[in-house]
Amino acid sequence: MPIIYPTGCDTNDQRLRFLERANERLRLLHNFVGLWFKAGITQAEYLSGIDALRLEGESGDAFILPDKIKSAYPFKIRLTQNDWQIFRDWWTPVRSRLMNELNTYKTAARRDKTWVPPIEDF
Repeated sequence: MPIIYPTGCDTNDQRLRFLERANERLRLLHNFVGLWFKAGITQAEYLSGIDALRLEGESGDAFILPDKIKSAYPFKIRLTQNDWQIFRDWWTPVRSRLMNELNTYKTAARRDKTWVPPIEDF
C-alpha cells in the first residue's frame, strides 16, 4: 500500500517534511498505546490525550488518539496482551513502509547538489 501524500505535497522537500512529521506522530502513537498496555490510562487520557506526549517542538495540546484507533480499541483501563499484539501487527508494516519512503527522500536530499555547504566553515 503506497503512502498517500496530501494535495500540494509534491517536491522532495515537502515530502521529506511530511514523512518526518508522520514518523513523529507514529512514534507518539506507539508510545501512547504502549503506555496503555503497560500501565493503563484513564478515560480522560483516552479522550483528551496524555499531557506528557506531544509532538516534538510543540507546546500545545497533548497527543490524542486518532479516531480510527479509538474505533478499533474502545476504552478500557488497560490493553490486553492480545490487543497489544494486534496493534503491533498493524504498526510494524506501517512503520516499515514509512521508513522506506523516508529513507528514499533522505537519500534524494543527500544527493541534491543545489547547495554545496562550506563544511570547513562550520
